[in-house]
Amino acid sequence: MRATAENLGVSEAVSKHIVEINPTLSLQQMVEPKFELSLLPGPGNPGAPGMIQKVGDFLLAEGIIKSKIDGRAAVDASYVAEYLKARR
Repeated sequence: MRATAENLGVSEAVSKHIVEINPTLSLQQMVEPKFELSLLPGPGNPGAPGMIQKVGDFLLAEGIIKSKIDGRAAVDASYVAEYLKARR
C-alpha cells in the first residue's frame, strides 16, 4: 500500500481503500464487448475508455487536472487482442 499511496499522493489508509474498491477483472470480463469496463467494447458500450474519459472530464471540471484527456488513447487493448488471436 505504501507504494500506491506515494504514487497517488494519499495516505496509506486512502490507498488501501482505493485498492479494495477497485474490481479485479477476469480476462473474460476484459474482452466481453457488453461489459461496462471492457477493453474491447462493442457498439453502444464506451467500456474502459469511456469510464476513463468520464473520470478525466470530472477531474478537469474540478480543476484537479489542467488539460483534457483522451480516454481512448489511454487504453491500449492491442496486447489483449493479440493474446486472444494467438490462443485461437
